Formats: sequence, structure tokens, C-alpha cells
Amino acid sequence: WYDYNATHHEHPDWHLRLTYPEFAARMTYHAKGDTHHWRPARSIDLATGKPRAMPHGAPPRTLLPARVPLPRFSTGEPYYMGLLLRRVPGATSDAHLRRVDGVDHDSFREACRALGLLRDDRAAREALQEARHHVTPRGLRQMMAELWRWEKPDNPERLFDDFLTRKHRQAGATMGDDYRLRLMHRQQLGDPRTPPVDDWDAIVRTMALEDTWAHYFAINFTEDDRLDGSRRRHLPTRPSRAAVHVAERALELSAEARATLRAQGRAVQTLTTAE
Repeated sequence: WYDYNATHHEHPDWHLRLTYPEFAARMTYHAKGDTHHWRPARSIDLATGKPRAMPHGAPPRTLLPARVPLPRFSTGEPYYMGLLLRRVPGATSDAHLRRVDGVDHDSFREACRALGLLRDDRAAREALQEARHHVTPRGLRQMMAELWRWEKPDNPERLFDDFLTRKHRQAGATMGDDYRLRLMHRQQLGDPRTPPVDDWDAIVRTMALEDTWAHYFAINFTEDDRLDGSRRRHLPTRPSRAAVHVAERALELSAEARATLRAQGRAVQTLTTAE
């Protein structure tokens, strides 16, 4: 992408106004003999860079940018570079990628800040939203702990609650899905110890917050710099041990209940196979 932008100025302007994901969606790589080059895909209009009209009156194809996975927060500069690759068009080098309004920044993070990508936790929300589709609830809690450790979000309480439970028509995992599923299992089994449904939100939040704090402590105590009060001051309050104890008891499944669930699963699988 860098080399193409630097050496193909004779092409129409739209070639040089593509971000990295857009470039991967609109261009194809051709290698024949000693010839290796990039050129627009056949479905792309060379003059405009937009999808061509399809034959037989079919509407043009919808071109979506190629998916560029974001590195984890803990990687530092590679994470910020990934954010810039999604937004800066026509870059020719790392230095060009870090240039904002004619100012060369020393790091990708400074360039992201100059572009306003770190304001209102926008970048963090984007990374968490993308991860929801391929990461487990525990993995999301680990990402949240990494975010607390390396990013220091502007509004960590709101960010935590926004990814704790599923909103209206929201796809992907949330940080509390596994705890809520365990409560639902107990309810389905008719366990008399199952807490009232009205208490589930508080129980799920307590356990998700406790697990996120556990990951956060593990990260900090494996680093050279130790945890201090100033670093924790901006984070959500850790739940009390009493609240955690109550939530753990509410989520506990006995050996008998687990055996019943496994038996139910085998019965459903047998019926499905027979059908």
C-alpha cells in the first residue's frame, strides 16, 4: 500500500485517496512471470473508483472495506497504527501516516490524539465492538482490564456498563453473558436457590466487575511498575467481598445440576440426530 501510493501518481486521484482497508477491497494483486503489480478489480470503474453497473440491470456490488483486525491495547504502538490505517488515505510511509495537518508526530499515539480518535473513548469502543463478534465474555473482560491499564479511558464506568449487557438488537457477546447463562440454567432446572430475576443484573455486574479487576491486578503485578492509588482512581469501584460472596453463591451450580444439564444436552442431541 505504501509503495503503490508512492510510485503510482500517474493513476486517477481516487487510487491515492484510499485507506488501507479500502485499498484491499478495490485493488487486486497480479503476478505473471516477472510482472507483479496491483490494479483495480474488474468490478471497479477506472474513472471513479466506484463499483461498475452489473449486467442484466442488476444493481452495482456493495464494496465493503476489508477487515483489518486491531491489535490488543497492550501492544501499544501497533494498536494506534491500526487505528490510523483505517482512517488516513494515501499514506506512503510510517512518517506520512503519523503526519496530521502538516505536523509530524513522534508516535502513532500522538497522531491518533491529534486526529481526535482518543476523545470520548471512541477508539476503545471501536475495538471492543469489533471484538464482541469473535471473543468470549471472559476475553472481553480481559480486554477491558487491558484498557484500564494502558489507555485510562475518559469514562470507564459508562464504557464498562455499555459492554456488560446486551442492548436492543445488539449482536455479539457481552462481558456478562456467561454469568447470566448460568443463572438461566439454574432457573430452567427449577433450583429453589435461584435468586429472583430482578437481582440478576446486580449479580452479573458484580461478578463481571470482580473478574475484570482480577485481570487488572494480574497485569499490573506482572509489570515492573507496581499498582498505585493514582492509577486506580479513575476506575470503577471494586465490589465488596460480601457482594462478591453473595454473587458467587447465586451463580454456583451443584454437581447434580451440572449432571442434569449434561443429560438434557445429550437428550436434545439424540432427538436432533433422529429427526
